[in-house]
Amino acid sequence: MGKDIIHKRVSFKCDASTDPILEKFATVIGAKQILNDPGLSLHQTGDGTLIQIFGTGACYPDNIFDKGHTVMSFRVGDLAGSVEKLVAEGATLIDDIIRPCGTYAYCHLALTDDIIVGLYQEG
Repeated sequence: MGKDIIHKRVSFKCDASTDPILEKFATVIGAKQILNDPGLSLHQTGDGTLIQIFGTGACYPDNIFDKGHTVMSFRVGDLAGSVEKLVAEGATLIDDIIRPCGTYAYCHLALTDDIIVGLYQEG
């Protein structure tokens, strides 16, 4: 698998007081900034991990930061099947599977009362 394939994503919600330390964190771990828009900064590490820093004014999926300020997301080969297996084990689907285009779909699940993860499928 190539370097340009994103296998995992870490999303942080921050405010003016926490934004500088998160930006420094991305720099210290060697992540390259690939987008800097008002409210959203994206960085990518050498192994393809995407780091999203959502700041003031950012738009992000509803409910993903209800339990905390950090969400980890993982790429899966079969999104619907993965969701079905996790729900059968007690996870709660927070939002429907969202398909913004024909080649990408994602959703968020609560594994416990205080752990939210994201899953996504490309292709």
